[in-house]
Amino acid sequence: IKMAKIYGTALIFHETLSSSPSIYVPRAMLILSHHPFLSQASMFLKTLYRISISSAPLPIERYVSNYVSEVPLPPRGFTRVQCSIGDVTLNLERPPVNRLPLVSLGLETLFSLLSPHHIEFVFASLLQEKKIVLCSNSYGEFSLSFSLSSSMNLTFHINSISHKKIRCTHTI
Repeated sequence: IKMAKIYGTALIFHETLSSSPSIYVPRAMLILSHHPFLSQASMFLKTLYRISISSAPLPIERYVSNYVSEVPLPPRGFTRVQCSIGDVTLNLERPPVNRLPLVSLGLETLFSLLSPHHIEFVFASLLQEKKIVLCSNSYGEFSLSFSLSSSMNLTFHINSISHKKIRCTHTI
């Protein structure tokens, strides 16, 4: 059974409650995709939020519809698709088939989440094809660490990668 990967990017913000302006309510915008354009999706959501709180010439739904329906998936190779939303230009590109996989987030994100010692340990374990257990109290950081750690597995094929949220009592 081949399982499809789904990548998600969320922007969480707080709005005042219309009946009580002193109470803030959390809201979120989320993009789910089969393709790992995480930094582009994050920039899209931030720009969409900025447009939503200003006087936009078009309804927000039109921006989302354009991004989802009209922006094509770039073919593998050296083709780049550019998409503009507001004053921001997003570049979408995928590597050729015989190149390293797309890592939309920079490795500096991994170094901000894990210490160099732990990154070295994860990479050595991947090279030795050992099982790896990542544990974190923050599900967002866990998902990022997991995605970036699995992207370090550049030349090997992993038969089954899965991650589950489990209660963690000890952290490293």
